[in-house]
Amino acid sequence: MKALFPLALALAAAPGVHAADCRVPAHRELVIESMIRRQAPAFTQGLAFVDGALLESAGAYLAPSTINRIDPRDGSVKQLLPTPESAYGEGLARFGKRLYQLTWLDGKVFVYDVKTLALRKTLALPLSEGWGIAALPDALVLSDGTSRLTFVDPETFAPRRSIEVHDTEGSISRLNELEYSRGRIYANIWHEKRILEILPESGCVASSIDLVPLLQALGPSDRGLIEKDPENVANGIAFDPDSRSFYITGKNWPVIFKARILPDPV
Repeated sequence: MKALFPLALALAAAPGVHAADCRVPAHRELVIESMIRRQAPAFTQGLAFVDGALLESAGAYLAPSTINRIDPRDGSVKQLLPTPESAYGEGLARFGKRLYQLTWLDGKVFVYDVKTLALRKTLALPLSEGWGIAALPDALVLSDGTSRLTFVDPETFAPRRSIEVHDTEGSISRLNELEYSRGRIYANIWHEKRILEILPESGCVASSIDLVPLLQALGPSDRGLIEKDPENVANGIAFDPDSRSFYITGKNWPVIFKARILPDPV
């Protein structure tokens, strides 16, 4: 479970782009290509597609948080690595030869070798909480559960700039797991069944993607497993640039969906 929202939620929108400057978000659809049944569901906090495998950051306090290397062909875990210092693992992203894992309340970022998952260094998290992370071509972008996204230097994690995420109704908070693809940032919203597609220059929401069809595609037993705990929310977005497909899942979900988001962004 997440903590109470940080005080930053009460802050006014940053000067510059405001809700009135954004267009009404488009609606894009998910087309399911396949469903990958997980052999060991986890409390997914971050998801990344790296060299043909899915890497997952799974959070926990009662048991160790882990990074899991998942085979997308059959959902099996090929490698499991406990998070250092018993820290609560959160968002996960690859940048170059490094894999970055946020921690929730521990104030740290763990940096691993992307091939071996050997820990290379630990950086200070410049936010009060770590939620989601995604890699842009020249920066990393972080969420902290507010409506703000912060762009940081990959080497030092020094903040470069931030944006307030808006649609035409105003700012949108509880931004969680992040992914970047083809000039757009994709974000889960904690406790909502949709993904936002965000313009990184302005923070405007370009489109909203409904996740309800994913749950409707499941059988009653799988839906029951998800719905028995209100914290089993949608959380996990990874993009495969070769197939142009997204991998989408949630906390303790028994499956990972491989899907296309249509139409493609222009």
